[in-house]
Amino acid sequence: IQFINNILHYSKITEDNYKIGEVDLNDVVYIVQQNLQSQIKERQAHIYSEYLPVIYGNQTLLVQMFQNLISNSLRYTDKDQQPFINISCIEEKGFAKIRIKDNGIGIGEKNRRLVFKPFYKGNEKEDDSKNSSNSSSGLGLTIVKQIADFHKADITIESGGDNGTTIELEFIN
Repeated sequence: IQFINNILHYSKITEDNYKIGEVDLNDVVYIVQQNLQSQIKERQAHIYSEYLPVIYGNQTLLVQMFQNLISNSLRYTDKDQQPFINISCIEEKGFAKIRIKDNGIGIGEKNRRLVFKPFYKGNEKEDDSKNSSNSSSGLGLTIVKQIADFHKADITIESGGDNGTTIELEFIN
């Protein structure tokens, strides 16, 4: 069912049915933490968020974006390791750069170029050996990329092997 919901959500993002307005990203992170409360508690994850800005966008889509990213951070942390997720912001002239950094298993350089493609799941055998519950539709980061494009935001990935992953979202502010 989650797979079908992801496909439906993926197809809807291309439609012009989302209203844009001021969105407080602190509220977005709060909603995501409530939505993922059971996974956060189960993994004993620590999520730290700096004060985040208000940007123009669609709150529903931004919640989906942050939820997919934080959910991936929880999913792709070694099952024997406590997840730490840090959300920070750098505001520059006209831009807000949001960084979501985790201490997960990282994304290999080859995979970084492919993770935004629909149904791409990387090396599942390797991922499954390090994680207790790796069930992925292969659409999470594709949806994140579509939502970033909808908001005219740039998205980049930094990852250094076992040093975790940092996703940077640069929004026009």
